[in-house]
Amino acid sequence: MKKSAKTLIAIAVLIALIGIATGAYFITVDATSKKFNLIEISTDGIPEKNGGSLFDGFVQLSDVNMHYVSIGDGYPLILVHGNGGSYENLEDLGRYLATGYKVYMVDSRCHGQSTVTDKISYDLMASDLKEFITALGIEKPVVIGHSDGGIDALIAAIKYPDLLKGIVCFGANTNPKGLKLYFRIWTRISNLFKKNILNDLMLNEPNITKEQLQSIKIPAYILAGEYDMVSLKDTVFIANNIKFSRSAIIKGEGHSSYVYDGKKSYNLVNDFLKDIL
Repeated sequence: MKKSAKTLIAIAVLIALIGIATGAYFITVDATSKKFNLIEISTDGIPEKNGGSLFDGFVQLSDVNMHYVSIGDGYPLILVHGNGGSYENLEDLGRYLATGYKVYMVDSRCHGQSTVTDKISYDLMASDLKEFITALGIEKPVVIGHSDGGIDALIAAIKYPDLLKGIVCFGANTNPKGLKLYFRIWTRISNLFKKNILNDLMLNEPNITKEQLQSIKIPAYILAGEYDMVSLKDTVFIANNIKFSRSAIIKGEGHSSYVYDGKKSYNLVNDFLKDIL
């Protein structure tokens, strides 16, 4: 057999294997999702987003000069982005929420325009969040966090039980194994080529226990996309162990797709806020 023919056969086999693996993945996800509260997004009654200018500022904390923006008036909300992002990831949602609330959007340490530090951990970021709230005199805000931001919200609710009114967590996980295997493998491979403390953070933290979740006494809304990179079982584990919580898996969505699009995420958040405020 000619070398070119062998190459074509090898390529065909590889494509077939990829197709089988992809099909198996979607079949598994579909079966798993049906076990949970799988919902479709409603965009009914979405207001026109607040198109005003963002207030742009910094707050000096213990070891971080934290950058933030704010917009709107009303009950205070704090939006916290995910790993490797910045406040801009949640700006679209923030502008929709700013039609009825005072919205703060922060850059976590080592992100955006905030200070880059030698150390980063979810505990440190939760402490930064507490200092930020105290420094600005914000009374009982609701923290809305995506991915790492959702983990920060969980840890803040655990460590500072009287600090917050409630939390919304998009795509949070309780430990590194709460991230799907393909994502952990990809992150480890990326780290081989370029060491990154943000990758290290995801590969080694968090380590949130069942008992810690059960200590949370404020309302919580725990969400993930149907095709999220976080385990849906871990999403439900979080919700099932927080007394005043609800959970939902968003049909057809990934880790960030519905979060970054304010038209998709606004009603999810606003309906929860109307119930707890």
